[in-house]
Amino acid sequence: FYNASQGSRLLPYEWFLHLEDEDSEKRFRREENIRAFGFLPRSSDALNLDGLPVGFIKDAPYDDGTEGLGVTCAACHTGLITYENTAYVIDGGPTLGDLEGFLKSLARALQATAENNAKFDRFAERVLSDDAVEAEKEDLREQLMEIAKERANYNQRNLSSGDSPRFGHGRVDAFGAILNEVATIFLDEPGNHGPANAPVSYPCLWDAPQHDKVQWNG
Repeated sequence: FYNASQGSRLLPYEWFLHLEDEDSEKRFRREENIRAFGFLPRSSDALNLDGLPVGFIKDAPYDDGTEGLGVTCAACHTGLITYENTAYVIDGGPTLGDLEGFLKSLARALQATAENNAKFDRFAERVLSDDAVEAEKEDLREQLMEIAKERANYNQRNLSSGDSPRFGHGRVDAFGAILNEVATIFLDEPGNHGPANAPVSYPCLWDAPQHDKVQWNG
């Protein structure tokens, strides 16, 4: 549940390990930031060598073989309750994760890394080999711009914008986003797009066998 690939991809895996915040030199993936978005930090182990948060995994590769970072169902369907200094992890329960805030902040961090020379130089030093030449650095910057645009476009299609209220913690319009990506992007039919403006709370998973339909858009 925590480690199985589900074919998702947000950005190159190595980038996530070294990406900085939009406006600081702190690592985007640090525990403090993950907790602020409502997701669950996790210690490293044999199946999670880099100590990724619950539901964040090495997932679908890019066409050139570069490993991607993906998010699985566990990220949004693992709950945590703390009572009298004891934390209870609830597998299959709803998260209080702010997926919208996470995705928007991630896109801004990628854009800032591509545009800020000092930030980019630190990033390039971490993700490229020690003997990388200038052409490799320029190629990396172009890739950053491309992935940043890809993430920003996804956010524009599927998250709140303008004066629309934010989804906030524990709510998301997952079906609206899924339908847009499949019916609009994958089929290349722009007219199929619909606003993803019906955020609902994440359901628990254990009652799925009791439903005639487990995915239903109403």
